[in-house]
Amino acid sequence: MRILKIVLTVTFAIGFIIPGCNVDLGCDCNEVLKYFDIKDFKAEFEFQNSGNSNSWQNLVGEIIYDTEYYGAAEQNEKKLYGLSFIPTASACSCPPDGWSGSEEGLDSLIITTINDYNASYPAGSNISDITEFYDYETGGYESFQSFVSRNTQAIFEQVHYFKLKEAPATTSTPFQLNIRITLDNGEAYNVTTQEITVNL
Repeated sequence: MRILKIVLTVTFAIGFIIPGCNVDLGCDCNEVLKYFDIKDFKAEFEFQNSGNSNSWQNLVGEIIYDTEYYGAAEQNEKKLYGLSFIPTASACSCPPDGWSGSEEGLDSLIITTINDYNASYPAGSNISDITEFYDYETGGYESFQSFVSRNTQAIFEQVHYFKLKEAPATTSTPFQLNIRITLDNGEAYNVTTQEITVNL
């Protein structure tokens, strides 16, 4: 009897020491839809940081797509790892709808000023040369050309953030943009932002 107790005790201890997990079919993500289809978009501005909140350096633009989701996500079966007599609890989380991007690509993106911005960019100017877009992978901003190139085959984010690299001519400059997006399937969308005031 004593030997049986020792064997059971050792077996129980091994169950704790050797890590592992049972076969786990993962989360029930059947209702998650993989792709998003762009139906329209809106564009707006916000100022980040405190202090001179209307400073052009704190200005961030947002392109927000109006989308419909489609394409069911697939379940991935996890393998059995190691040995354990006590199953290890597995965290479970599903990706958000549209996590795999849009199968539509970006054909063109034209951003023009409604008002005079500075001497180089009067009203009606294309400001792509001074516009940078946020890159979710690096956590930094990339050039306009790099952003468009990266989204040519498919658009990966449902919201794009952008900022300017050049200051306005004067403080209290009225600032408003027209943004036109054309997708590789021929769909075209056109939006004019609200007018705001930016400072040096």
